[in-house]
Amino acid sequence: MNSGAVKPPGRVRLSASTEAGAWHGPAQAASNQPGVGMSEATPLIDLMQRARQLSGGYRNVILAQFNDHVVRVSRMEKPYFWHLHPNSDEIFLGLEGVVIVELENRQIEVGPGQLFTVPRGVRHRTAPAGGYSVNLTFEREDIETVLLGEPQTAHLVEQIDSPQ
Repeated sequence: MNSGAVKPPGRVRLSASTEAGAWHGPAQAASNQPGVGMSEATPLIDLMQRARQLSGGYRNVILAQFNDHVVRVSRMEKPYFWHLHPNSDEIFLGLEGVVIVELENRQIEVGPGQLFTVPRGVRHRTAPAGGYSVNLTFEREDIETVLLGEPQTAHLVEQIDSPQ
């Protein structure tokens, strides 16, 4: 997917599509409209099994959708870049390792079983504390990401939801 060109910082919309083999809810099959509710129960998802299927420096895929939000699992080996979301809060729930959520004025270490919310509009970046980290994020399905500086890392956006 990467054409080799570096994208300048700016506004991007992260697609709510999922990687191949990921689950799409019954409501999505009937409609791609944000906020359309589900009419059936979802299949059971083994979070750690899904996380083990992810590889590479940064992977972030949708596991489930609810109302107008999504649940993503993220596995990272490298820091993500400074950004903000003008239209959505972003909740981090640690699963494995420690993910560092860096804000302009402090750092929060989110470990397994811990939860932290970055309010919409707040500049932040994430990084694994050790070799890698696995976390869930809960956010709006139509989340917008504004890239802040670091244009050399803007191509990482293409790795979100891209097939393995």
